[in-house]
Amino acid sequence: MSEANALSVGAVAGGPGTDPRWRDAVMALMRLVRDLREGVESPLAVNVVFHIPGNYFTSEFEGLRTGRFSRKERHLMIQVALPPEPSESADREVRCFLQAAVLMAEDFAQQEALVEGELGELRQLVERL
Repeated sequence: MSEANALSVGAVAGGPGTDPRWRDAVMALMRLVRDLREGVESPLAVNVVFHIPGNYFTSEFEGLRTGRFSRKERHLMIQVALPPEPSESADREVRCFLQAAVLMAEDFAQQEALVEGELGELRQLVERL
């Protein structure tokens, strides 16, 4: 597996009305993950996509859910629907959502018999954030 693809973060923004605190926190997290993931390997690549609500787009779900999965590429997308505005620190909240997404990916990988045990290096990466 490619080291650079072990963990990635993306975003879908809902246009005008998007809370800038969410946008800024997700963008900062994207950069941080990109900078810290060097050398991290994982049997399952995880892409966490934050859905930031706005005037043009709001999620039809709440919280986290699994998205697209490719067994061939060993790649899983986890989608995170953010609420309209942060309840506290947006930076802290997006990090907590990322941690929950990695745990969800780990559960998924175990259920699909892709790994035995934990996605240890991904967990360690998230803990360093």
